[in-house]
Amino acid sequence: MKQLWKKFDKLSDDAYMSIARRENGMDVWNQGFETLLEIVRTGREQNPQFARELVQLDDDTDFEHGVCDWLTDYLDELDDQEQYEKLENACREILELFDWKEDSPSDIRSLLSLALRAQGRKEEALEYCRGWYEEEPDNTVAAAALIYCLIECGELDRAEEAADRWIGDDTACDDNNDVVFMATIAVCRKKGDSEKEESLTNRLKIYEKEVENLLTGAVSFNDEEDDEWF
Repeated sequence: MKQLWKKFDKLSDDAYMSIARRENGMDVWNQGFETLLEIVRTGREQNPQFARELVQLDDDTDFEHGVCDWLTDYLDELDDQEQYEKLENACREILELFDWKEDSPSDIRSLLSLALRAQGRKEEALEYCRGWYEEEPDNTVAAAALIYCLIECGELDRAEEAADRWIGDDTACDDNNDVVFMATIAVCRKKGDSEKEESLTNRLKIYEKEVENLLTGAVSFNDEEDDEWF
């Protein structure tokens, strides 16, 4: 197992270096992914409970290998390089490999939907997202994915109906519904509703500015709020 981890770390470093050098390093990224799958399968041959959850690959190794972040970057690279068949296969493998009881696979399911749509399999993507949304009606990522599928299938009225369940005239954008805001903006753009699109975009920008302020430490607290920390 140590040799497999060593191999993964080397491929991981090489993959990131290919980005820094602006080279096409997808072969290295793909090898890293296959090595990661081999690590999990080898571990489970020794212990069936090995890494039943994706996050355990980091938790159980004290984040030495940065697996979750690397995997996110790998899927993003497949998307950026428009390798959608491989993206679809990778998403399916990841979804099947782990139990997903401690963490949500919503981002991966959303990428699977995108990969299907990008391959022209719009109806298949729509069916997938409808089933997903029925399973998780409170999941904003599922809602957004469904809206995008409806848009691409030309079902704009249904896309608008789905968006309206989440976003009203006075709904503020936050870290839970921002993905639905972006999907709703896409509906408005497709329908030519520039007034509503502008209103939504402004609310989205307010949220993005708030996030930027938090990340840069630009948010200040008054004395009363400060007292609550003592």
